[in-house]
Amino acid sequence: MKKYILIAALAALIVPVAALATTAGNQLYVLDPSATTDNDLIKAAESVLIEGVVKGDAMLAGGNVKSTGTIEGDLLSAGGNITVSGTVGQNLRIAGGNIEIDNVTNRNLSVAGGNVKFANSAKVLGNVYIAGGEVTIRGEILGNVYVAAGTVDIEGVVGGNVIVMSEDVEILGNTQIAGNLEYSSNKEAYVSEAATIGGTITRKDLPASTMPTLHLGKSFTFASLIYFIISTLLVILVLWKLAPALSSSMVVTTEEKFWKRLLVGLIAIIVWPLVAIVVAITLVGIPLFIGAMALYVLALIAGYAYGVVMFGVWVFKLFQPNFDVVNNQNLRFFLIVAVVFSVIRLVPVVGALLSLVTMLWGFGALVSHMQDKMNHKKEEPKMPEQSTETPHIA
Repeated sequence: MKKYILIAALAALIVPVAALATTAGNQLYVLDPSATTDNDLIKAAESVLIEGVVKGDAMLAGGNVKSTGTIEGDLLSAGGNITVSGTVGQNLRIAGGNIEIDNVTNRNLSVAGGNVKFANSAKVLGNVYIAGGEVTIRGEILGNVYVAAGTVDIEGVVGGNVIVMSEDVEILGNTQIAGNLEYSSNKEAYVSEAATIGGTITRKDLPASTMPTLHLGKSFTFASLIYFIISTLLVILVLWKLAPALSSSMVVTTEEKFWKRLLVGLIAIIVWPLVAIVVAITLVGIPLFIGAMALYVLALIAGYAYGVVMFGVWVFKLFQPNFDVVNNQNLRFFLIVAVVFSVIRLVPVVGALLSLVTMLWGFGALVSHMQDKMNHKKEEPKMPEQSTETPHIA
């Protein structure tokens, strides 16, 4: 199995969140050990550290994310390096480059990452779903384990079945699997004689394909869905945190000039980089080129997220013509939109077409909004300069 079209796909999910997180302006966010947040916690920064208590859900994005405190709801996180050693009361869903799990998760755990490590003290009370490059599993998992990865190294306790798709599978001496071990690989797995397998051991050959990710099965399909939902949701939340007025106005005007925005998006997505290249022809223009392309990428990311939310508003209004857009821009609405859109985009042809139209729609709306703002500033009448001379009194 190549190493890895899968990792490239995961990077595509992580980069938008990391890019937006670095624009948040905060170098570091810390929730102190003595602090308690009664509501949901949504934070994006270069580094995020959670040491206190979060009564609701936590959604964290950054280059480095570490949670050592207690999160009573779900934890959703995306970033470069992620470490979770505190308690998670419900589900734990993570997408990152390097991921370390050393905590108790009371429900299910879903992970996508380059390197994924479970510590000896890690414990998951539900099922575990993993898509990654190198996966090391220790600790205890009460449910089933589903893994699609380059290498898989297991030496822990599993209360259910273990289903693996990987080039290299190792089941080490202290492993205890109550159910079956099913793995797909082009070579025999190493299973230590000291390991305990309660059920059967079944091996299948990997499908002969240069596109292995198309054959990763249900575990990868589920994992990829979860991480697209997480990344989409986090990008939306960061946008609404950084630019609430702009974001709200974009969504409120969803139904206005759909075809014009689509056309503007199509033109802008082509013309913007061409203009940047023309600027880059001169040595003086190289810094401007870099800046213009960085802005272009961020605008595409933001436009795509806006397009997803605008699509959600359109769908809601199909079923509820009187849907209140202004007062429903909240976490619940954004989560529903992210889930619905992510599921639909899995449908062949229809999903690809929807993604393209949504990106052009949102990008066109953002560019149109920027253009309107610039035109409005140009049309603003200049205030007459006040005289600084002292009036002469006869």
